[in-house]
Amino acid sequence: MTTSAEDRTLLLLRHGEAVADPMMRDRDRPLTDRGRAQARAVGTWLREHGLGCDLVLCSTTLRTRQTCEAIAAAGECEAEVRHDDRIPGADAHGLLDVIRDADESAQVVLVIGHNPTLPSTVSMLADGAGAEDAHEDELGAHAGEDHGQAGDG
Repeated sequence: MTTSAEDRTLLLLRHGEAVADPMMRDRDRPLTDRGRAQARAVGTWLREHGLGCDLVLCSTTLRTRQTCEAIAAAGECEAEVRHDDRIPGADAHGLLDVIRDADESAQVVLVIGHNPTLPSTVSMLADGAGAEDAHEDELGAHAGEDHGQAGDG
């Protein structure tokens, strides 16, 4: 039996703020202190709102792995974590493929990834076609918070 979309809660999260160092390989950029604090805040929020994740699908970049670790340390620590090398370079369709491959028994799935893929995926899921202007805003750990950092990270 396949789990329907109505039976599953999907959480899409961009990693915390990362070091912006043009001399580093993109996949090796760590979180800043602020990024670690953002990730801990997400873990606390999930715990306080009773959103225990069954499965975390996490990009393989350093900053997403560190985000995942900080979320777990703040209280969301019982989920199975799968690091998936398809996430860093995925477009919205590719990310949806990763999500479709998730264990059907996982009722709450957290995806930790990158812009512009995450807003594109949200847009696609929200109206079925995606909206170009959804790619213009960067989302942080708190809606409406300006992190003052450009890039797709």
